[in-house]
Amino acid sequence: MNPIRKGPLPFWTQARIIAGREIRLAFSGMWGIAYALLYTAGTVMAGYIYILIARSTRESVGVNLQGDSERDIAVQQGIIKFLGEFNLDPEVVNHILGIPGVVLFAYLLAVLLIPYFVASMSHGIIAAETSGRTLRLMLLRASRPAVFSGKLAAYAIITIGITIVADVVLLVVAALNWHGYGLDKTLLPSIRFWLFAAVGSLPFLALTTLVSCVIQRPNVVLSTCFGVFVGMSILSGWGEDIFGEAGKVFEYILPNEYRWSFFNPHIEVIAVAIAVCLVFAAAVANSAFLIFRKKDY
Repeated sequence: MNPIRKGPLPFWTQARIIAGREIRLAFSGMWGIAYALLYTAGTVMAGYIYILIARSTRESVGVNLQGDSERDIAVQQGIIKFLGEFNLDPEVVNHILGIPGVVLFAYLLAVLLIPYFVASMSHGIIAAETSGRTLRLMLLRASRPAVFSGKLAAYAIITIGITIVADVVLLVVAALNWHGYGLDKTLLPSIRFWLFAAVGSLPFLALTTLVSCVIQRPNVVLSTCFGVFVGMSILSGWGEDIFGEAGKVFEYILPNEYRWSFFNPHIEVIAVAIAVCLVFAAAVANSAFLIFRKKDY
């Protein structure tokens, strides 16, 4: 890390230096690069699996593979059955079915995996520094708000950057392997897919940071985050069944419940989903900072 002294350098300069250090460290070892490659490969593989399924299905029922044959009955019935598990509004289901399947399958994978990808990437954000005793040295050179803000910003940039790369690679693969799907058909759904991946990941980054501030062992942080995220999925999906009418509150406060909103046909619904994710992330990050500011590392 570049030498920082509390006096001469302003807060934002300290935070910027900390963020740069974190980004370099994240990709200096094999794990950061491996996580990035796995997420990108998973996104592209989901799209490619759709291409293979659609081709196979269409060949078996004699549907021409050229152009806009996205609404193949057998493939669409499978998607409708899957989406039926989420109790979506019929208008939303209709809209989702109009999205190129290559992007849709990648989105479905992202809905399931993004929380765990974020936790895998950032579980050592604080815990790794405390276990290695480097945080104490860092706090001698920079203020706690600057260290916390720099680290959080770094992993937000990493997550958003990787999702952009994955989305661009997905578009290229779709264009090369799927005749008739140019940017005019895939660009807007891809932007919405990236928007979900970027904004929808922030609440889980904040939660991972909170756990990392409380627990000082990175492996325990990771397993705890996985458990918390599974619990959130259960509460958002079956909260009302478990707790009755009181369980409905989870539908409004947990970010999991807003994952489909990014493909909603109405802009105001997308805006609400973005606002909920940002407010949830800000509230949890603020709680994490309060612990980080007072804890003796």
